[in-house]
Amino acid sequence: MNPNRTILGRRLAGLRGQYGVTAFAAAAASGTPQTMMTATETGERVADLPLIVCKNNHKDFVSMTRYRGRFTTTKNRQCTSDLKRDPQDREVRRYLDANPRFRGKVVTCLGLRAQESSGRAKAKPLVEYNREHGVAGREWYVWLPIHAMTLEEVWATIEGAGQKRHYAYDLGMTRLSCCFCIMSSVGDLRIAAKHRPELYREYVELEREIDNTLIMPRKKKGVAEKRFLPEITGISIEERDAA
Repeated sequence: MNPNRTILGRRLAGLRGQYGVTAFAAAAASGTPQTMMTATETGERVADLPLIVCKNNHKDFVSMTRYRGRFTTTKNRQCTSDLKRDPQDREVRRYLDANPRFRGKVVTCLGLRAQESSGRAKAKPLVEYNREHGVAGREWYVWLPIHAMTLEEVWATIEGAGQKRHYAYDLGMTRLSCCFCIMSSVGDLRIAAKHRPELYREYVELEREIDNTLIMPRKKKGVAEKRFLPEITGISIEERDAA
């Protein structure tokens, strides 16, 4: 559970009468354990809002990668579009159809913060989403309610609300999306490999099967150098089995 989403639950409570839905998109097979439980507890205890689980029923990250024969890249994040954004948008549209009292008005709240990256720092706190989802009578916006908050403010807000942050942060993870993400740091990959050995094995074997790497090749003296997960993490599945 991203700590930002925990705070979003509190912010959404004030919108209950107008928008009445909180949606959580999970990429099957690669998420962090207890994330869904944390999301459910936050939605029920903090905002008293229904939780709609959004997922792609036809593929997950592993099956998608195997079919494509390569991992997605930072420039073409098919995992985000196919496994998170599109399933969530689909469920929002269904919810609107089933609840005409909202008159087609949608505000998608995302827990992105300026401090997280230079790209996110440039994001506008409120933008229209109608260009992609506009139909007659529908108003759709994307709002970043905690865009200006620092990480310290995030932790303080969670603690002040009497909640607990996701346990993965106490293991040492610096960010929490998928366990093995194309944008993961070396440290986060090592922690994930240590605590989710079976999933780590699946990713290592998938890299070997398609001869492609989760982490994009880095250039060394102008030549792209592929680095497979065991090389990056220093954790060999064969050595682990032998032990």
